[in-house]
Amino acid sequence: MKYVAIVTYAGGETTGAIIEAEARDKAWKKLFRYFGAEFHVQSATLAEVLTPDREIK
Repeated sequence: MKYVAIVTYAGGETTGAIIEAEARDKAWKKLFRYFGAEFHVQSATLAEVLTPDREIK
């Protein structure tokens, strides 16, 4: 499955990431493993990608 993560840093900046994992709990683990304490994450949102890949130009 593919998941999209939106992460907000303590300074207010946001970034996104695509995570491939077998289940939602594994996606959360991958997200927190990548965005560890050194990134000063304020919040994170994780959503499953349900639609086919689309390129927006």
